[in-house]
Amino acid sequence: MKIYSEDFFYKNLLGFNSREVIEDIVVTANVYQNFTIKVNGKNRDISAINSNTKLYHLQRKLLKNFLNNIPLPNCVCGFVEGKSYLDFLKPHCGKKYYIRLDIKNFFNSIKSINIAKVLDEYIQLENQEQKQQVIKDICKIVTLNDSLPQGAVTSPQLSNIFFRRLDIRIRNYCRKFKVEYTRYADDMLFSSMEESLHQDFFVNKISKIVKDINLNINKKKVIKSKNKIILNGYVISDKISLSRNKMKKINTFIYSFI
Repeated sequence: MKIYSEDFFYKNLLGFNSREVIEDIVVTANVYQNFTIKVNGKNRDISAINSNTKLYHLQRKLLKNFLNNIPLPNCVCGFVEGKSYLDFLKPHCGKKYYIRLDIKNFFNSIKSINIAKVLDEYIQLENQEQKQQVIKDICKIVTLNDSLPQGAVTSPQLSNIFFRRLDIRIRNYCRKFKVEYTRYADDMLFSSMEESLHQDFFVNKISKIVKDINLNINKKKVIKSKNKIILNGYVISDKISLSRNKMKKINTFIYSFI
């Protein structure tokens, strides 16, 4: 989806008669609540937007009427309607060699300037002043302290849009080496029947591609395995099954209600 009219953006997509209304809404004081949670062994700093604020509803409009209509490559599985974590894992069943890569500070590394560059492709106003104003307003709506907050309505989809060109580039590179690739947020999973997947050149190449947009691979969290890989309680081999630890947790949870 592309935007060709300033009026269409403010009136049709956001529901305002003029852009001046946005100025009062995007004031972020008391809009976000900050806390830290542990997800799959990772500490995540969350800035969650308050669902009772006008900014929350403005982000929902922007997401529904614009951002969700920008197509993504099939290898993207996180925060995509109709897809789940299992869709991230399924293409890798039956492979022999596996690599999981983790992107450092995924959301916080995406800055306003990055968003503006990405949006330039989709905001196609002839008047350059109006075009830059629309892009500026979108950045105001979706950022906190100049970066994507992990907890805003729009952040997941924007992160996918930001990574879109790299997803295609990585996917095409992988196809040359008969490697399967999927991504779920900051987790990148690769699999192949070829042992070359485990050679240093492959991880180094992906790291170099990711660095083109100022992101970095966490080298301490690289997982390489053969015949199967265990991720977040799932065992991926010829099929997907639950790990013993995850089964134990599920059984404990079930027994607590008996």
